[in-house]
Amino acid sequence: MLSIGIIGASRIAKDAVLDPSLVVDGVEVLSVAASQHERARNYAAQHNIPRAEQSYDCLLDNDDIDLIYIGLPPAHHETWTMRALRAGKNVLCEKPLSLDAASVVRMTSLAEELGLQLIEGMHCRFHPLFQHILSLSRLSAFGAINHVDAHFNVPVPNEPGEFRYSSMLGGGALMDLGCYPIHWVRTVIGSEPEIVSASSQFHASRVDLQTEALLKFSTGATASVRCSMDPALPIGVDAKMKISSSQGWIEVDNPLQPGLGSQLQWQFGDQAGHKAYGGDTFRFQLEHTVRVINGTAAPVTGGADSIANMSVIDGIKAAVANQQTASVNAA
Repeated sequence: MLSIGIIGASRIAKDAVLDPSLVVDGVEVLSVAASQHERARNYAAQHNIPRAEQSYDCLLDNDDIDLIYIGLPPAHHETWTMRALRAGKNVLCEKPLSLDAASVVRMTSLAEELGLQLIEGMHCRFHPLFQHILSLSRLSAFGAINHVDAHFNVPVPNEPGEFRYSSMLGGGALMDLGCYPIHWVRTVIGSEPEIVSASSQFHASRVDLQTEALLKFSTGATASVRCSMDPALPIGVDAKMKISSSQGWIEVDNPLQPGLGSQLQWQFGDQAGHKAYGGDTFRFQLEHTVRVINGTAAPVTGGADSIANMSVIDGIKAAVANQQTASVNAA
């Protein structure tokens, strides 16, 4: 039985660990720690978690915990991932793995040094829908990928305590939303890009409300990625990806959360098809995590993949900053 401890009494912990733990064999959530003990106690009572710890460190001291799930804002990911690893725990950490690529290198290097697993919670990557996308895009009949267009938009109100409006905590559309389409296009194309251009629109809090970038890959393919958390957007998830090749196209509506309904369509050569998908991405993520820790599967996130994804985010931020500097100088 894989025993899980949760750091951070967050909304995402319920989706990512608590709900799937009820249907995934061989796992149990034993304990939770929060920024305040009372909050941990209330969270434990609400979700039927056996133990509420006095602190994060108290949770890490438990010898019966095999896996730590970290659902804190990105600014705290490195600190508590490193402490968990040094306490001998495997870690499933929310995306993005940290604030920048240098931080992710430190985290992944320590996990490798200690022989422990550090998995980034890029939950949609583990769903059969994404496996189907990859299998279609890699068929010889599909031909070489020319361009991928991917976006993820969802309104995020600026409410009290909303970390996405705090630059110090690692907020902003690019960090919270853009990490997904960046991961989609990198994974589908199968190489790492350079940043051709990038632009952002910022909130008064100095986080980006929306960002877009054009990427170019060594294969010759290009990709457009966009993300927005503008609270004025229509309610609901707007996530799409279209892969164009020399022979046709593959289009997917909502590769992010098939549980809300996803449609995969394709047409290339003499092949055409359509398939609807459902199912919880987080269940597949937890199942994958169990297999990785048990040694029956190789991790598909974390390590070099997480470093590369964060490097693209760093590059987009730098390109936006350079553009702003150029605009100021030109004025």
